[in-house]
This record gives sequence, C-alpha cells and structure tokens, in this order.
Amino acid sequence: AELQTGGAPLVWSTRDGRQTPVWSDPALYRDVTLSPDGTRVALTPFEGSASDVWVLDLARQVRTRLTLDGTATNAVWSPDGRSVLY
Repeated sequence: AELQTGGAPLVWSTRDGRQTPVWSDPALYRDVTLSPDGTRVALTPFEGSASDVWVLDLARQVRTRLTLDGTATNAVWSPDGRSVLY
C-alpha cells in the first residue's frame, strides 16, 4: 500500500485502487514518512512560509508538533522508529 497526499485527507491506497482514510484533516502535506512499524507518520504541512515537522499517531488520530522553529523539513525515522531526524 502507498500513502497518498495532496490537498485532501491522507488515505491508504492499495494497488487495486481502494482507499481507506488515515487522517481526515484535508491539507497539503510534504515529506510524508511512515514509521518503520507503520503506526505513525512524520509529515510537514504547508503552512505559509513556516515549515515544521508533525507526527501523526494513526491509531489515536492525534497530530503532535515536533518542531517549533518554522524551518524543519525532510523528516526521516530512525530504523527502530524511536526518533525522527530532520
């Protein structure tokens, strides 16, 4: 499955085209990265000139801001999924 983005809610998209909603907040996101265990997503919403990394907990449907300086992008999960580098 592949995670799709683009001004719409985040959805899982299977190879046969079926989609399942992941996050209902329609927005433009960039740098969307799934955690190694598939339970969280690191992403950067387009918010004007600010650029911060957020982590979305898929099971709890909670988005938590990870950075506050407005210049963070390109989030990458550590292999064990305990840390996010940006």
